[in-house]
Amino acid sequence: MLLIFRVHYQSGSDNRSGGGGYGRRRSSFAASNPTPNRRGRPDRVVAFSSDGAWLSAAGQGGKVWIWQEGQLVHTLDRGHRWIDHLAWHPHLPEVAFSLGKHVEVWQGATEAVVHRVDFVNSAVRALAWHPGGEWLTAGGYQALKFWNRSDWLADPICFDLPTATEIVAWSPQGQYLAIATIDNFVIIFDWLDDRFGDFPWRLGGFPGKIRGIKWFTEQKLVTWSGTEIVIWKLDPDPIVGWQPTVLEGHTDWVNDVSCHSAKNLLASGGKDGLVLVWQGKQPLQTLSVQEEISCLTWQKDSLLVGTIEGKVWQWQMGTKRKDKE
Repeated sequence: MLLIFRVHYQSGSDNRSGGGGYGRRRSSFAASNPTPNRRGRPDRVVAFSSDGAWLSAAGQGGKVWIWQEGQLVHTLDRGHRWIDHLAWHPHLPEVAFSLGKHVEVWQGATEAVVHRVDFVNSAVRALAWHPGGEWLTAGGYQALKFWNRSDWLADPICFDLPTATEIVAWSPQGQYLAIATIDNFVIIFDWLDDRFGDFPWRLGGFPGKIRGIKWFTEQKLVTWSGTEIVIWKLDPDPIVGWQPTVLEGHTDWVNDVSCHSAKNLLASGGKDGLVLVWQGKQPLQTLSVQEEISCLTWQKDSLLVGTIEGKVWQWQMGTKRKDKE
């Protein structure tokens, strides 16, 4: 059991309360809040590089802003073209971003766009780098495509699908690729360096649109749809495939999930304003911010939570203590 105490900081005050819980800090930012676009999604996307030194943001205005160590270093203007996806290279200061049916790659060393590839089939609906950094993956209508970073001019590897891809997510070591499709299936592929295995797994039974996929370990991933979170674990017998464990506790849509592999913890946040911290099948603790939660992430021993109102909360893990008399 993880035991922690609670401290509450609020902007403009210093209110503290002891007890059994997570220490939390709330910050409210003056920046304007994202507004939903025509598909009900925020009009901006934001992505950090893996080392945290670089930050990029883009959206429906057709601009890509790039910061290094907190300083704005470059702005790309693509007119009034919607930019839905950003993906930083796992090891290098390079960010890929979608632009309709195209993907451009901006390089920090030259501060310029160095590559442009064409998806052709449709607008790009999902974008991710392989963890090894060799391959850039894009999903869209009826296809997955993979470009080799060492030879951008070569034809991409193409995997045809009878549906559209909404999400692409590589496992931590890049052995597996999971995708979510528009018809509410998750498909998991074996990746054999430059091709797929012959027998992908198809996972179904979701209550609605699959809103996210994240990998816990190389053979365990989590998906969320509606109010349900499902942990999928690969059975030692590949014929048996991926076995589900359903986590239920939210009363409204789950918006985001974050995995803390080192502590075997999972945190989820949703439209109900609740953060559930899971260890196994049951919630270890329930935290409430009374606002819809849009995103959350673990950072070492703290949990950062963002709300749809533009606030950021931080819960700090600690040890149980006795309250002063």
